[in-house]
Amino acid sequence: MKIQYYKLTDSDLERRIKTDFHEQRGTYILHLYKNGEPAKICRFRDNDLNGILYIGKTDDTLYNRVTSLATAIKSNSDKSQVEPKQRGHRSLSLKFFRIRKHIELEDLIVEVRETAETPEIDESKLLESYVATFGELPPLNGNYGKSADWSLF
Repeated sequence: MKIQYYKLTDSDLERRIKTDFHEQRGTYILHLYKNGEPAKICRFRDNDLNGILYIGKTDDTLYNRVTSLATAIKSNSDKSQVEPKQRGHRSLSLKFFRIRKHIELEDLIVEVRETAETPEIDESKLLESYVATFGELPPLNGNYGKSADWSLF
């Protein structure tokens, strides 16, 4: 399965993903990095040493969805903003606005993954594995996957 990493601030993000994944669907993971390494994020059961902020999927193309994610974050990254701008990935706009003062755009890396089964199943597996390990969803996720794997619990 193909997995690629991109800086969210890359001005050629959409083109690079389109070149690497063409019209594919899949999943993506937003990571927080510090000094070139994944940041440690304190979670309920343990520390997330991979710096995962968000796990998502797309039924559209990966380049469209990840570009939408980047738009939502960039539109809400100004630390002097007085209210959020709902652009791109709308629900993520509001979530990111709340934490924007604690994160630098340059520290955000997006991991793009081609589909192993279906985007929905792949996302559910990633989310369920995260919850089984840390006892809660990634900080910017609001919903569990559609397919629960209860054997993990």
